[in-house]
Amino acid sequence: PAPAVISAADPHRLTTTIRRASGKPLPGWIVRYEITNAGVTSFAAGDPSQSTVLDAISDINGLASVNLVPANRCGSTQVRIKIIRPSRPDDDLPQMVVGQGYTSVTWNAPDPKVTLYGPESTGIDSTITYRAEISNAGDVVARQMVATTTIPPNMAFVRSDPPAQKIGNTLSWKLGDLAPRTARNLSILCRPERNGTVRFCVKAESADRAQGRPLAAEACVETRVFTSALSLRMR
Repeated sequence: PAPAVISAADPHRLTTTIRRASGKPLPGWIVRYEITNAGVTSFAAGDPSQSTVLDAISDINGLASVNLVPANRCGSTQVRIKIIRPSRPDDDLPQMVVGQGYTSVTWNAPDPKVTLYGPESTGIDSTITYRAEISNAGDVVARQMVATTTIPPNMAFVRSDPPAQKIGNTLSWKLGDLAPRTARNLSILCRPERNGTVRFCVKAESADRAQGRPLAAEACVETRVFTSALSLRMR
């Protein structure tokens, strides 16, 4: 199969054709596909494990095909392809690799990222700032990006920059379309009201979908809220 550049929202079919030198198709031969950089995509083989190695048998036209699951982010997948002569009942020859090569699939997709900064500890009733960077690490535009956060129960929301839309304890920001390799920054000011450890999270979600799900990312930080045990009295 020739190298391809496609959208990460679409599956991709790899097909190898096996023929004799005369041009006659060779059915029943084995084509072994192996993804050499696991983690970007996998084979759709009807198997829950979705292995990175899959054998396909050539049909009467000499065609052996597999499907690649759409990637959920941008990246490149390299596939090693081996042509294997099968062992037949009417001869004593074992399976034999008679040729091999490589192909690649480059997936184009938006890739939302969230980087979150906040204090490790703070005193009660102080005002603290969480800073979030919402970025698109992909190579196409991330459409209609929305960032959200839920204020933890032991914190009070003070303000944000840019201003957020507030519904109950949930804040949201409509960031619009985010171009490739660009970022938007949020500042969220809160006031801790009780002792304890606070887990503060920010999530970013795009209107784009991969494998039926929106493209999203989330980051969290933990802040320990304390009351000082020191006191001073003068008489």
